Amino acid sequence: MNPYESEYTTGKNVITDLSLCVKKGETIAIVGDNGAGKSTLVKLLIGLYQPSEGMVACGGAEGNVYADETGYGNRSAVFQNFSKYYLSLEDNVRISAPKRQQDCKQLLQEVGLNPDRLPGGTCALLGKEFGGAELSGGEWQRIAIARGIYRRSDIIVLDEPTASIDPIEESRLFELFYKVSRGRTCILVTHRMGAVKMADRILMLENGAVIEEGSHMDLMKKRGKYYELYQLQAKWYQ
Repeated sequence: MNPYESEYTTGKNVITDLSLCVKKGETIAIVGDNGAGKSTLVKLLIGLYQPSEGMVACGGAEGNVYADETGYGNRSAVFQNFSKYYLSLEDNVRISAPKRQQDCKQLLQEVGLNPDRLPGGTCALLGKEFGGAELSGGEWQRIAIARGIYRRSDIIVLDEPTASIDPIEESRLFELFYKVSRGRTCILVTHRMGAVKMADRILMLENGAVIEEGSHMDLMKKRGKYYELYQLQAKWYQ
């Protein structure tokens, strides 16, 4: 199955027989092979998809509840196919919440990008095509994470935005994400096991169902699918 497919494109249910409760302030990691249903599950959780059966509820409310009185103002997400805006560095971050006036320099530094190294700092124009600064893939990904965090939200999703970089760099970005997202409910999605050890709870997904659940240490002790994949990927982190 293509990782971008869902029941809306395939005509069949991707997520089946799944019951899940995410606590406020909890960090959840959703892991599994490509096509396991990770992205579909997270899009159901934040309201981008509606379930064909069953229910998604938020805050104890009954029924399929996705948005508060501000629409989707209580949710923020950074996806794998994030956008690169050929604007200033500051505008690339503030575009997620244009009315917010908070300075974004400190946030950029917290995600590992120092604006002072660019001509003009946070006012630096980005994009070589337009005479601006050229950034690496990892730097663009840090900007995308800063953009998602800048938006005020209680729930934030990081859905494999680091898939195009090496596993060590991904682990560093996830650690930064943990630090700057404290106090929020965080949902991390990846197929790389070494990046999620700090999560409160890990869900191992296979064929649209949760087959294992627990902390990193719990799942390693079970020696099941998570343990197997972690051992296969261990060489990436050595």
